[in-house]
Amino acid sequence: MQLLIENQKATINDGLMIVESVTESGTKQLFIEGIFAQSEVKNGNGRKYPKAILTKAVNEYNEKFINNGKSIGEFNHPAYPKPNWKEAAIMIKELKMVGNDAYGKALVLDTEKGKHLKALIEGGYNVGVSTRGLGNTKINESTGLVEVTEYYMTAVDTVDDPSAPDAHVKPLYESKGWQEEDGEWVQKQDTDDFTNSLCEAFSKLYK
Repeated sequence: MQLLIENQKATINDGLMIVESVTESGTKQLFIEGIFAQSEVKNGNGRKYPKAILTKAVNEYNEKFINNGKSIGEFNHPAYPKPNWKEAAIMIKELKMVGNDAYGKALVLDTEKGKHLKALIEGGYNVGVSTRGLGNTKINESTGLVEVTEYYMTAVDTVDDPSAPDAHVKPLYESKGWQEEDGEWVQKQDTDDFTNSLCEAFSKLYK
C-alpha cells in the first residue's frame, strides 16, 4: 500500500470553522470544524475516492482511533502513516459522512505544536486540514481519473496549503510502499536497498 496524502480545498477561507468553547472549569478550548475529506470528486492530487471507499475508511477511523482516544493529528504531514503522539497538534473528536463529504471536528491541543497552531489561527493565518492514510489506486480507463480502490485512514493533519496540486510532501512520501507486520505499518524495502544491504552483509562476512 502507498502512503496517500490528500490535498483539497479544506482551509478556513474555504469554509472550515473555528469554534471556541469554555469548559465547566473555565478552560477555553479551540476547535476546527468542517469538511475534512470528500468523495466522488477529483481532489488536488488528481485522485477520486468512491463514496463507499471513503465511508468505510471513516467508519474504521472512528472504530480504531476516535473510540480508543488515539485520533491525533500532526502539524503538517510527516513521512510515515501512523501518527506520532510526540508531534500531536490536534485530536479528532468527530468524523462522519454527510452526503459525499467527511465532516469532522478537531480539538486544538495544548501541546507545543498545538500552541503554535493556535497562535497562527488567532493571528488570522489560513490553516487547513488534510487526510493521511494508506491505500491502493488504479486508473479508470473510461474517465482517465486515478481512483482509490482501497484506503485506510490513519490521521487528519493540519497543513499550510491543502489545495495545492503539487504538495511538497507528495513526491517523496508517496513513492514509498508500506506493509503491515505484527500490527505495525513498516516501510517496504525496495530492490536497491535490499541489494545494497545484501552486498554489505557479504562484504562483512568475507572480511
